Amino acid sequence: MKKQILSWGLLLFGSILLCICFFMLASALLIGFGVRNAAAFMMICFLLMSAAILALLFGYFREQHQIMENAISQITEYISGNKDVTIECNDEGELYRLFHEVNSLVAILNAHAENEKSAKKFLRNTISDISHQLKTPLAALNILYRADTGRSGRTGDSSGVFQTFRTGT
Repeated sequence: MKKQILSWGLLLFGSILLCICFFMLASALLIGFGVRNAAAFMMICFLLMSAAILALLFGYFREQHQIMENAISQITEYISGNKDVTIECNDEGELYRLFHEVNSLVAILNAHAENEKSAKKFLRNTISDISHQLKTPLAALNILYRADTGRSGRTGDSSGVFQTFRTGT
């Protein structure tokens, strides 16, 4: 693709220069040889040169448009959820520098999304672990409390296991 873009640029400007040189040479020959109706022939040469230049410009800009459409489709695919898509950016030129920066941005966004996913998973596991660690002692205390209140028959009595906790004996 690099050679193609470079050759398109060189082809465009070289062809335009060639058309202009050809037009100047044809005009000089028509005037130099004193051809009858030289002005009409020069006008025809000028129109042909203009058409050739327009055709070259059309081809060049059509190729640029196709490159941009491909990039847009890749960006749209990324937005729709495909995180592995990249834009071809191995060529030289300003457009490919932009594509490289877009690819860098995609890589950074993917890394941030992965970091957020890891942080969310870590937080979920930590909360689950803390919850589990709190439930076990609370369940044991609940069992002891029920056992103690069941022994005394009253809920307000502080005898038994809980009396031992308070006094330390």
